[in-house]
Amino acid sequence: MMPSSRQYCQVAECTYPSTHTTIAHRCGRCNVYGHGQLECRNPSLVADLRRFGADELPYNLYCTIAGCATRITHTNSSHHCRTCNERGTHSMVNCPSRTRERSRFYDRMNDLATDHENTASSPASTAAAVLVRAALVARTRAAAVPVTVPAPEPEPQSSSATFDSVFPLPPIIKKECPICRVKSDVDTRTTLFTGGACCVCLDESKKMVIFKDCSHAQVCSDCVHRLK
Repeated sequence: MMPSSRQYCQVAECTYPSTHTTIAHRCGRCNVYGHGQLECRNPSLVADLRRFGADELPYNLYCTIAGCATRITHTNSSHHCRTCNERGTHSMVNCPSRTRERSRFYDRMNDLATDHENTASSPASTAAAVLVRAALVARTRAAAVPVTVPAPEPEPQSSSATFDSVFPLPPIIKKECPICRVKSDVDTRTTLFTGGACCVCLDESKKMVIFKDCSHAQVCSDCVHRLK
């Protein structure tokens, strides 16, 4: 697929502005997302770019790499693995370096179990070592199986009416940011996986919403409706 000629990234002198949004641009100086080298260490320029924090790519340009949690902000060619930093091939879920590290770890543990078996002083200790080795081999084989996530597909249209379809929550709501106490618009349709915990429910596995005026993203999409 040919990349779009439209400029989605607003970072100054971005080389590939058609492959990612502003929030997905990684600074070549500090490696922080959301600004470039010309804005780096200039708080006013960085703050000005935050107004583009809720931008997203067209659906046909979404990243389809398995395990990508922020696919709406970049294409496949701009996907960075957070483990090995390789671009455009895989996510941290299927990173080969993590698979190699797990294999080395289980190999070391298997060697320890073998040593324990050879030096065991009783049949019970020998049996325990054999069980440990079998469990480690099983876990090693399971860890070697890559995790696959299907490419995004259009959501099917349901013919049966539900409560949410009849009385849907508004997509853009006005809430007070719990970090800076600034009243801001929040687009609940745009979420971002930050890897941090929600400051309300402390769940680290949920995606966060973005407060448009302050660009904070520490509240999950469920808890934002509980704010005043």
